[in-house]
Amino acid sequence: MSMVIPFSKCIARPRTETRPRQKLMAHLLEVAHMAGTRDGPIVERLLFLAGLVHDAGKATYEWQEYILRKEKGLPASPVPHAHVGSCLFFWAALEIVTSLEISPSERQDAVESILWLTTDIASHHGVLSDISDQYPPWEPALARDMNGRLLADTDLATLVDFVDCEMGDIGLTSKGFDEWFGDDGGRGCWARTVVRAFGGQTSFDGPILSAARELVRMNTSKLIYADRMNAAGDRDGDESLLSSDLASHATLEVIKYCSARQSSRADSSRASRQLGEQRGVLQKQSLDAYLSNQHHSMFSLQLPTGMGKTICSLRIALSAVESGRCRRIIYVAPYLSILSNATRELRDSTKILEIMQHDSVTRLDALVREANESASDQLVSDQAFDLLALESWNAPVITTTFNQFFRALFPRTAQQTMRIKALENSFIIMDELQSIDTAKWKLFLTMLEALTSRVNAQVLLITATLPDTEGGLSTTPIELGNPFIHLSRYGVEWDPNPIDLKRTAETAVSAHKAGTSVAVILNTIQDAYEVYREVLRISGYDPDCGQNEPDDVMVLSGLMTPLHKDHRIETIKDFMKERSILLVCTQVLEAGVDLSFDLIIRAIAPLPFLIQAAGRVNRHNERGRGLLKVINYVRSDGTDTSLYIYDRNDLELTRSMLDELGTWDESRSKSLCSEFYRRSFQRAQREALLSYIDEARLGAWSRLGGLEPFGGSRPMVPVFVAREVSPIRENVKTAMELMGVSSPAELWEIYTAPERMKGMSFAQRRGLLALLQFFTVPVSDKLASTAHFCQVGDKPFLRLTDEDVYRGDTGLMHLVKSDDPTFQ
Repeated sequence: MSMVIPFSKCIARPRTETRPRQKLMAHLLEVAHMAGTRDGPIVERLLFLAGLVHDAGKATYEWQEYILRKEKGLPASPVPHAHVGSCLFFWAALEIVTSLEISPSERQDAVESILWLTTDIASHHGVLSDISDQYPPWEPALARDMNGRLLADTDLATLVDFVDCEMGDIGLTSKGFDEWFGDDGGRGCWARTVVRAFGGQTSFDGPILSAARELVRMNTSKLIYADRMNAAGDRDGDESLLSSDLASHATLEVIKYCSARQSSRADSSRASRQLGEQRGVLQKQSLDAYLSNQHHSMFSLQLPTGMGKTICSLRIALSAVESGRCRRIIYVAPYLSILSNATRELRDSTKILEIMQHDSVTRLDALVREANESASDQLVSDQAFDLLALESWNAPVITTTFNQFFRALFPRTAQQTMRIKALENSFIIMDELQSIDTAKWKLFLTMLEALTSRVNAQVLLITATLPDTEGGLSTTPIELGNPFIHLSRYGVEWDPNPIDLKRTAETAVSAHKAGTSVAVILNTIQDAYEVYREVLRISGYDPDCGQNEPDDVMVLSGLMTPLHKDHRIETIKDFMKERSILLVCTQVLEAGVDLSFDLIIRAIAPLPFLIQAAGRVNRHNERGRGLLKVINYVRSDGTDTSLYIYDRNDLELTRSMLDELGTWDESRSKSLCSEFYRRSFQRAQREALLSYIDEARLGAWSRLGGLEPFGGSRPMVPVFVAREVSPIRENVKTAMELMGVSSPAELWEIYTAPERMKGMSFAQRRGLLALLQFFTVPVSDKLASTAHFCQVGDKPFLRLTDEDVYRGDTGLMHLVKSDDPTFQ
């Protein structure tokens, strides 16, 4: 005879040092109220029902025994539970919809929502599944026992009575469920429902945008958000939003910030002052253009590199919040190097400290898999709490990468859908979006427009040159900038002859000795480090010393902590006011960094990246004319490392165009970039991926789930660096003081102290994780596997085995000894 625990005594979460047990009944009811409403529209009622049953499988005797053993610290094997709620939901939802007097189209929409939510519940702790008529999502886990009893170890009658009562006494009974389940386990009913909804269709019958709107996983997001927040102890799911008053205050701070920057250039050249004034005029014109078109949802801001697109877009976003149109700002950049610099500028200009940067530094992908793909309830672990604090995007201002944003558009796991709720009524700034893989461009635009429509958001696409949006967006975005400004700050030269590190270093040193400020941009960290060492040798310094770096020669890369990198950039700025400098770096310089050089030597890259680099040449028009020298950089063995980073076809196209041109002036950069995109998009089969929308709309979500913006991503592992090689910025120091710490080492002690972490609120955890990022360096899996790093307990962050390994001149660059491509 099976043991049965009364439903009223079942628990959802075990007792911890800081929280009492959470009753299962309470958890289900609270999630239902957070996810939907009992008496609202059909979809809201279905979401309410989903909340009531999503964790119904925890009422089984086996699962209750498992969680009680976990509470006592005893070994316990995970027990699947999602299949029970999935089956109960499908049965009850069909009963509800069948009883309603609604139109055929409303019934069709409701049935499709039922199919998706049934699948969502079955995978709400794992990977989002497809809808298949071959088998229901609760198979094979849910079955009758040898005596023919269904859920014999569950107080099923009370559970179903609870659901029926909360749904408004609609006549649901355990006997009715048992009879419906029948001998085939509900298989026949599931198959018939799927066939009626999707059967016989080879494509979605309607506009592609309509299909895309249905694929924004909003319902999934509401359910998962409610479940995770409630499990974390947030009974109401309160959101941290940007108020109109705070936005108004931030706008004033941005105006002061811009004024101070303009004043700092008072002693600069007349041309430079005029350019600064022109930035102010463009900022005002762009803001006025937005205010005149606030009813639209898609905008673009095309301005030449160096014309202040980030600040301009920020003013527009703050205006949207001030007016009440939006309630959160989300800034998205393609690469970590751009993101960290933009985040710093957003903090400095607005004085908003609660800006959450979400990127691979926190190793979120690994945490998602670890926390969600097992059947056990991982939310009792520190890692799952850490993940939740970032995964929900619950902050007034979010800065994140394209990779993370794509996981909201194309989520692979249920956990990733939480971000969609955060996008509601938000203002989304997409920076340098031309870097997205051309094959995915139209698909991305279609889903972006669909998202904007579903969540009532506004999107601003900011770039020096916007690729063609026809076929991706249903209408052309409202242009707020002026892409036709005539500037002549630099010229470009192309040298097609192979050039190795020695010649590259000699060219840079020779120009620098002549009084020129020079930047050398290489494609990989190893290349940058080796050229830097060669520059030191030629300049008469010992490259192995690591202590006597000349004041006017520096290196910069992503293998430095954000604070170290930021301090380096500020040091370079101050130094260049008095003397020339020679900087060797990776692509970290190309976007979001306000530095200006006389000469930039750039290893070949696709044309748009070269133009980005050119934006750091004579940036403020403070010199007569600058030069971007594009070189065909190869290693001593002839290796072309540009192929490690960029698409081969784009590189071939760029070489062809450079060979045709030889040299050009800035005034031609925009037209050349447009021509590059035209030719590149002709080569790429951009239409093919749009068929994925058709397939996903008919149940094959796996065609979209997990799609990446750049054709794949390299996993990065975060390394916490306690050594202080640069001053801690004042706003970071203030935040640390609020946490009661004075050093990175103390910050780490709090993070690794279970008793202190468990006593923290959700907001405190979020603040702690944000602070940790300032002292973290993302390294590749390959580098992380070396003896220089060690694991600390179950934390996702690694530590250095010897803190002195982190150097004041190179950070961790000197550890890269092999073909370990730089992250972007």
